[in-house]
Amino acid sequence: MNSAQMQRRDALLARNDAALDRWPERSGPAFAAEMSAVAEGLEALAQAVARSGKDALEGSRTWRFAGNAYFDLGAGSAHAPLERAAAAYRSAESLLSDVDDRVELVKLNYCFGNTLLKLSDAKDLGTASAARERLQTALALARTHMPAGVASLEREVASAEQIVALLTQADGLTQRMSVLKGEMERIDRKEQRAVEAADITELFGVLQQQFEKEKPSLAPSRQAGLSDFMQRLQGVVGRGTSENQTLEDMNASRGQLDSMMSELWAQAKKPSLKGVGAPTGSRNARVLAALQELKMFVGAAGMDAATPMGMRDESRDLFVRIARLTTAISQAGADAASVRQLEYDQARALGNEVRLFSRCPHLMLARPIWPRCSSAVDANRVFFSGNSAVRARLAQVCDKAGLELVDATPPGADFAADRWQGLRTSSIAVFDLGEGAPQVYYELGIALTLGTQLLLFAPDDIDIPFDIAQNINTYPRGSAVDELLAQQLDGACYGLQARGDKSSGLKATLVYAERLAAADHANALLGVALKSLRSAGDDPVKFNDALKLFNTYLGRDEHEVLLPRWPGSYPDLAAPRWFAVMPFRSERESAYDVMLEAAKRAGIEPVRGDTAEGQEIIESIWQEIGRASRVTVDLSGFNLNVCLELGIAHTLGRPALLMGEKGTAQRMAAALPSVAKWRCHTYEANPRSQPEFSSTLQKFFARPAA
Repeated sequence: MNSAQMQRRDALLARNDAALDRWPERSGPAFAAEMSAVAEGLEALAQAVARSGKDALEGSRTWRFAGNAYFDLGAGSAHAPLERAAAAYRSAESLLSDVDDRVELVKLNYCFGNTLLKLSDAKDLGTASAARERLQTALALARTHMPAGVASLEREVASAEQIVALLTQADGLTQRMSVLKGEMERIDRKEQRAVEAADITELFGVLQQQFEKEKPSLAPSRQAGLSDFMQRLQGVVGRGTSENQTLEDMNASRGQLDSMMSELWAQAKKPSLKGVGAPTGSRNARVLAALQELKMFVGAAGMDAATPMGMRDESRDLFVRIARLTTAISQAGADAASVRQLEYDQARALGNEVRLFSRCPHLMLARPIWPRCSSAVDANRVFFSGNSAVRARLAQVCDKAGLELVDATPPGADFAADRWQGLRTSSIAVFDLGEGAPQVYYELGIALTLGTQLLLFAPDDIDIPFDIAQNINTYPRGSAVDELLAQQLDGACYGLQARGDKSSGLKATLVYAERLAAADHANALLGVALKSLRSAGDDPVKFNDALKLFNTYLGRDEHEVLLPRWPGSYPDLAAPRWFAVMPFRSERESAYDVMLEAAKRAGIEPVRGDTAEGQEIIESIWQEIGRASRVTVDLSGFNLNVCLELGIAHTLGRPALLMGEKGTAQRMAAALPSVAKWRCHTYEANPRSQPEFSSTLQKFFARPAA
């Protein structure tokens, strides 16, 4: 290169650096225009040097600089600039083939490898493998010729290897699914019947194997009865899977099979377990009966052909573990201490696992306003919110039952974060609604969003202001509640308040995950994990495993994985919605009108809580808050319904603007200590006389949706 060309290249590189400093986000038309000019200028200069046939090393470097500029132009993700970057690196490589400069070779392979990794888009195994080879070559050379770059290259190689490994697994799965799909398309009705017969035979084999495994723990009479049943069932299965059956034969076999399964179910509800058995009417007997109900619930899921395979496997595992536990409790007889130990070690944890199993189709991602909670749910932990006298009674009951009651927030700790951590890690949450405390209802909204098992208590002279979608245990005011608390705690440990239904939130969560992956397009690992999410389909167990992996790859943007009481929903960025949480009374209409005008100016669809669709009030409110891109919360008077809905919004992480009539902010610390550190915007009796109130609303609605 001559001096003029060197000066030209230096000037272009200076423009390149200046553009990156000026537009660190690597986006916008001005950045694109400037970086395009730099990249094209370097490419033209590299072509001129190549035509001269001189100075191959500097020519190669110029091509590399051009490739780097194209890489930055695409912000490391847009394919067209990345393709041009790859072409530039190939030109650089051809010139470098006759030059022995190992440092330049390290830099070229590093840049080329990163570009190919982005071009693979976490989908193309061949391109990702080529990227890994480039980076491995750069690392091997750097160990000798460029030690300062080894640490960085080791990280890049590790990332590339992880992407290739995951893509290899995903590619194998895709191929197997493709083969299976082809086979399914080829089989005719006769072959379909053979498949069904194989499924029935396999299911009988599982049942037979389980019977043989559990036989030693059964009473002799029970063993004999079930042996006879299994022989009869084997005959029905054999006839039902015969290839020469007529339609009438098939219907008869199916009828017999259904009848026998009903017979088995009736026996399973009242098993003859090994051991002396729990005394009738005792607490041990009640625990045993509750566990039997859980066993029947998971057993039904495992036998349902409509249940996804991952859930069927999970249900059978739970069934076996509960069966072993009920046998152990039966053998304990009247020994209350032994049963208490079994509860602490196994039973409560199994109860919590079944509850999580029942809600697994509700899986969702959320960004609560509090710090992330890394601790797991403790099946023996109880959260309380409410009157201090009731808490003291509950503490005694928990201590006797071997349950841990979450401690009060220690002095100096962040009250809101500590309460969140306590609730997030508890298996059961007890709420005393007797005093109508706003903080209690706020935390109840959090618990509903988490799907936590709830126990609600209130004196019998209290009128609950709205339907909470949960039974409330009432007691005479002033009476001792120890026995009631103890009974209801037992029920909560082994009960199912949300049994799940056919509804699922998996598709909505997949769409949201795709949005997160698109926003972080430079993170190739997200793309690989997203592929696993898509492959999981409608199987919640497989989806859960893939979602946790995906969430880990979000890095600093990691979310909380929640299993709420109802399926979740997410905002649609293309159709922003504003949900107004407020007491809808005539004295609040003037404030609502100001909010409505600001929302309409911003092009945001308004939705009021009193017009939310749906038969179930709380569930419909839940859906609307989930779909909202913005939420305003009017805390005037600290309406209990409003406080509960604010708890939902904060747990989901929806942008929420707090407001209230004059004086609300001063009452915040006493009424809602968890929210006291957040600013509450107040308005006068005539909100239109307050330009700052309208300005606050306009800024809030104009803010880009997350």
